Amino acid sequence: TSSSLAPGGRILAVKSSVDGIGWNDLYRETLESFVQRVHTTTMHAYSFSKFIFLRELQDMNFDIQEYINKDFF
Repeated sequence: TSSSLAPGGRILAVKSSVDGIGWNDLYRETLESFVQRVHTTTMHAYSFSKFIFLRELQDMNFDIQEYINKDFF
């Protein structure tokens, strides 16, 4: 979230292949390993949160508005 950035800070997203961003071949294996680890962690976190929310939605007393808000994303 923007609240976690330093004043004047910004988030930059780069969408390119490993070749396109010019990574040194020396670091390629490490970079690919890191990207794969981040991807796997993200997918597991998403799947786990989906599981929790789908289970909780079965409870009529579950207030989804309390959890799904701007700060959540």
